[in-house]
Amino acid sequence: MWDLGRSRGLIFRLVTVAAIGWFVLYGPSPMAKPFLHKTVQRHSQSTGVWEDTFSIDRSIPQLHVHTFSKVAGAGLSVDLDAEGGTSLLKDFPIIDGHASFSCGRELPPGQYLLRVHETNVIGNYLIEMGARSAVTWWQRLLLVLVSLAVVGAALCLPGLFRRTAGPTSPAFQVGRTILMWVAIVLFANFFYLLLHEGGHALASICFGNFDWSRTDLLGLTGAPHSGIRPEVELEPWQQAVQSIIGPLLPIFVGWVLFVAWWSAPGKRICTMRAVFDGFFSFSLLVLLVSSLGLFISLTGLRRDSDYAGFIDNVPVASWAANTILLLIGVISVAMLVPVVGHLIQSSRSRSKRLILPDNQ
Repeated sequence: MWDLGRSRGLIFRLVTVAAIGWFVLYGPSPMAKPFLHKTVQRHSQSTGVWEDTFSIDRSIPQLHVHTFSKVAGAGLSVDLDAEGGTSLLKDFPIIDGHASFSCGRELPPGQYLLRVHETNVIGNYLIEMGARSAVTWWQRLLLVLVSLAVVGAALCLPGLFRRTAGPTSPAFQVGRTILMWVAIVLFANFFYLLLHEGGHALASICFGNFDWSRTDLLGLTGAPHSGIRPEVELEPWQQAVQSIIGPLLPIFVGWVLFVAWWSAPGKRICTMRAVFDGFFSFSLLVLLVSSLGLFISLTGLRRDSDYAGFIDNVPVASWAANTILLLIGVISVAMLVPVVGHLIQSSRSRSKRLILPDNQ
């Protein structure tokens, strides 16, 4: 029988998640007082290189780069050189949509050269450089989570000072659930970022081109990234490994955790406390769902810099490399099915506990 109340609740959740997703991925991303602001429009196909210069009249802690591209199915990358020829960025790909990253070191006053490589470009894109980072997707996500935490704390606060006995108020339970899920999402995302960017960093350390001063694994200054020394030339196979190890390490760790989650001890841990179940299951979901990025890259709908760095340098045929990535993605999706089912069942159980008083 059609449950109108449950349907309304589901629609509200879907709309809320969609609104948050849009804000995180496509919300405003301004950069305060950029040193360079360049908008390029290509009405016909363009392949080549153009350059522009900008000056810094004072020393700044970090130089941030903000890009926004509506160019699809083409190649865009940037080089950035300091006065005297010191390379700050080299062949850094611009992907579709917003991107913000930092060169990660103090820059002295002087003149800087931006070089942009275009390959079969039709459309428009924006490049800005300034001392203050644009608002990145990661910062917008943190803003959403902090806002939800404030709401959850406001709902819980009256219940902490209740003097009368009786069942916990629905508002307190809702607030507690919100705080628990904010903590779970933060933990899972930080865990993923440490694995993803840590994978890039480990490869860079092995190949001798890691730069700690340019590294921000958790994205606290803007966008998560692992710093490299662009002046160090890598062999093609090294570049391929350094690019792909970031996306693959969280997936492989997810496989290991799935085996632990599926085992009898793992199931006992999940049944002990709801918070244990939430942290374990949702972290596993985040690690495994990251494999969907492989499918997006394989279809060509989005040019991911990690995938491009891998497929352009891997010393085997592209079809063989893509087949391996496809197989990894299929295995991860197969593992995702029981995890998603478990999370849905757990969410329904918690919803029922929110509706029914504790003594029922």
